Amino acid sequence: MFKTKKISHQESQRVGGILKQAREEKNISLKKISQEVKIQERYLEKIEKGEYRDLPPDVYTRGFVKCYASFLNLDAERITSLYRRERNIQEKIDRQRRTGLKTEKNIKSGKKGEFKKNLFKNDFTDPFSKRKLFIITPKILTFLLGAFVLAGIVFYLWHQINSFNATPYLYVSEPSEDRIVNCNFIQFRGQAEKDAKIKINGEVVYLDSSGNFSVKINLREGLNIITVEAENRFGKKAEITRRIIYEH
Repeated sequence: MFKTKKISHQESQRVGGILKQAREEKNISLKKISQEVKIQERYLEKIEKGEYRDLPPDVYTRGFVKCYASFLNLDAERITSLYRRERNIQEKIDRQRRTGLKTEKNIKSGKKGEFKKNLFKNDFTDPFSKRKLFIITPKILTFLLGAFVLAGIVFYLWHQINSFNATPYLYVSEPSEDRIVNCNFIQFRGQAEKDAKIKINGEVVYLDSSGNFSVKINLREGLNIITVEAENRFGKKAEITRRIIYEH
């Protein structure tokens, strides 16, 4: 039976470093972990490197991090909290960097000086000319609409390709690990992709509108191997197994 241990790492240490150090201490390869937790190896590698911009949307990545930490017997809730804070900081830095590069580019091209010159001129020669800066012409509107539609198509295609190649998201929150119980049943709770087909030991389980499931499983005395399986519409499967020992 696995036991959860507290993390002794400092708060300032990056999530990827914590996970990588714990993995290397246990001498486990990324390939082995990928096979066990049903998460693509390249996603685990990106998490260790902290390259969150190259990972799926946050709701999926957060589940990946939690599963990875749980597998290594780390404090999954704390690791997930550190990940959210780290990703928020990274996204803020990226926005500031993009803004800074745009401003620097405008300054180098002389647009800043030209804008000030035109603005000064407008203040004294044409009191109505400032309003032209805020006019959206039919040409601009058409361009923006076309760009929006194109972006939507590209995003849809990317999502479909990624969904086809990736295993479905599956997370079991309770029980979070193998355990010994003295009750003849146990409650299984978790989350999966909303359109995934969920089975527990071959029996179909239904998801609610948020993609959550909760099922009571009856136990027989001794070892009970309980497998949760998620299958998406492309036939890709993810699987998580819990070993529950029932003792009187």
